[in-house]
Amino acid sequence: MVLRHAKKGIKRGIVALIMRYSNSLGAYLSPQALERLPFGKHLLNWLIQIHANNSFFASIHPIYFAKDSTVGDRLQQPETHKHCGKDYRKALYGFEQSVCGKLLAWRNQKSSELKTQRRASKNTDQKPSKTNVICLTRSWHFFDPVLDSLQADANLSVSKVDLKPLDEALISKGLASKNKSANNRKDALALMKKTCHYKPTNGPFYQLDHSIFSANEFENADIYFVDWLNQNTVSAQLHIPLDKRVIVRVHSYEIFSYFAPIIDYGRIDELVFISKGIRDIFLELWSWLLPDGISIRVIDNLRTTDRFAKDNAIPLDNDQRRFHLGMVQYTDTVKDLAFALRSFKKLLEQDDRFTLHLAGTPFLENGSNIPIEVKQLLADIDRKHVCEHGYIKNMSWFYKKVGIMLSTSIREGSHESIVEGLYHGCVPCLRDWPLLQPFNGAHLAFPDYTAIQTESDMAADILAKSANFDQASQNAMENSHRYFDKFIGQQYQQLMKAL
Repeated sequence: MVLRHAKKGIKRGIVALIMRYSNSLGAYLSPQALERLPFGKHLLNWLIQIHANNSFFASIHPIYFAKDSTVGDRLQQPETHKHCGKDYRKALYGFEQSVCGKLLAWRNQKSSELKTQRRASKNTDQKPSKTNVICLTRSWHFFDPVLDSLQADANLSVSKVDLKPLDEALISKGLASKNKSANNRKDALALMKKTCHYKPTNGPFYQLDHSIFSANEFENADIYFVDWLNQNTVSAQLHIPLDKRVIVRVHSYEIFSYFAPIIDYGRIDELVFISKGIRDIFLELWSWLLPDGISIRVIDNLRTTDRFAKDNAIPLDNDQRRFHLGMVQYTDTVKDLAFALRSFKKLLEQDDRFTLHLAGTPFLENGSNIPIEVKQLLADIDRKHVCEHGYIKNMSWFYKKVGIMLSTSIREGSHESIVEGLYHGCVPCLRDWPLLQPFNGAHLAFPDYTAIQTESDMAADILAKSANFDQASQNAMENSHRYFDKFIGQQYQQLMKAL
């Protein structure tokens, strides 16, 4: 009994020393050299488990939280990167050189090597008549067109696994709130322990029924295509056989989220980004975590006009449309409604014929959630100039009512409401999205339009486009074709054949 307690005490003391000097030891740790020593791999795996249990949150907390604050999403704030130029990795505070960071990178490389070994041991010359593909996500709005395109390929057998029941089960059991940010943080830290082989998995995620992954066809798939580099990827990885091929599509918020550093990239064969700007920022922040051999490519969002074809609404004439501005999902923090309202206020000071139309989850119905600046701006603007439509099922009706669409976001991957607006002849007024500004993200997404940095310039841009609306609207419809190109669907089909 005494001996057992003594062993535990010694072990706790060693762990405490490692944790205390974790960051300073990082400069001297070489996992590649250590694994060549006798029992080196065992030691490294033990270190990973220690960090997963003890130091991951301590290591990553300063990266995601402002100093002396419990408010997360520090990496999502443009101010964090304001003086970094393109060197966004400065915001990680040297995490990549810490013991924890080096261990995660080593884990990913070893995972990739083990995956290759497993495939080699199961290698067979017999090729199936069809490639079996399973698509996984929680939200199918952006993924359904891709799913339809893959299912149209006669060489693919495609099925889907909906991950949303996992969230619904957490909430129904009282194990999670509807606060997505808080849930993401819990999931990321709990799943970190699992991916690092830390055995006690008593977090809420592990109290769920995971039978959605147990069907025979799930394990027999050839390729797993996961949408979003978040809990979708991590939870799927826990159930996908090690030798299988995995593709993950990345949108935008994920690269600034808790999930980016804890994903086991060794299990991923291909990362597909929906925009060049997001790809470039991801590589700047996290390329040090990628193992040898992982592929990177950019394929635009696949879109379809089918849902607009049945709409019979008659658009306003151009003399009216040019004075109607539109903004979608305006209550999302990332859309930066305050910037839009400041620009609109300056616009009205010069011409009071304009109306701002807001579509999406109502904001003013829940006054307690309105940011102070937004509330003050709305009070300063005559309410006859602002029209909240709430959730709109038939967005084609909305796009035919407005003539100019605003993109005032802090960041975007591909601003879908702007693309849909182009198809309907809506002229975009485009902010130079601050988080992507050093990487030219807004221009790369919409090369036909000038990205604007200030509210005064936004107001001036609206006035100029309104004055020349007929030609600008015609140009918008012509420019929209590239975003609905069928070749995008073929790129996703070719992606399946490339693996």
